[in-house]
Amino acid sequence: MKQLKVQSFGPLEKVEVNFGDLTLLVGPQASGKSIFLQLLKLIIDKDFITRTLHQYNYVWDKNPKNILDIYFGEGMASVWKSSSKIQFDNNNYEKDYLLRKPEYSPEMLLYIPAQRILSISDGRPKNFMEFDAATPYVLRQFSETLRLYIQNEMGQTTSVFPLNHKLETQIRQAFNNNIFHGGKVVMDERTGQKKLRLEAEDLSVPFMTWSAGQKEFMPLLMAFYCLSDTQSKIIKKDKYDYVVMEEPEMGLHPQAIMSPKFRTAS
Repeated sequence: MKQLKVQSFGPLEKVEVNFGDLTLLVGPQASGKSIFLQLLKLIIDKDFITRTLHQYNYVWDKNPKNILDIYFGEGMASVWKSSSKIQFDNNNYEKDYLLRKPEYSPEMLLYIPAQRILSISDGRPKNFMEFDAATPYVLRQFSETLRLYIQNEMGQTTSVFPLNHKLETQIRQAFNNNIFHGGKVVMDERTGQKKLRLEAEDLSVPFMTWSAGQKEFMPLLMAFYCLSDTQSKIIKKDKYDYVVMEEPEMGLHPQAIMSPKFRTAS
């Protein structure tokens, strides 16, 4: 992946990004950063995305507009205008690209969306079909990835944090010092479903009563687990060539954002 050029796409008038090992996009709210990154995901993982949508019985009647509404969220198909021009690594892309018969290819880009808190808003990762038609594909797929990982890779343990074998010691300690403050995160079944709880001293509190920063950070932590787990049979971290992480500092206290260990991890 070297370069993505976009013209007249949603709020994006003219954008050219040359990618390196680490590329940072910075800009004001509603300036098109998420649309740009979701478009990047669509171009790279189109075959995987359309196979996944078929798996969940979505149909688009050979109409790219329907695919765009499903992918970006209901009513968003108009972001791809008749005047839009998209060039990725010197290849031009038209809407008909979305209708090409998908080949078998693994997911290459892991997308960690800014709205990730919605994936575990009630203390558990939701499955793909629990979201409504307005929800972008990237959030649905991220939530489903977390759900499968917790169900299949953490099914025999109740502890979620700290886990000595999941993260490097310095990173784990930084997360503890700046976010959880000695608390232990567990998956609890007292409601009949496995849901996150935070245990600290004599308290055991459900996810909805956590601080905003702790709630925002939890899906990001689980994404770190997915990316660092070399033994996982569900999440093959080596298959990912790229990772997009939107707003890693969202909801965190400035002290946590400034932590060098957090910056290293993110």
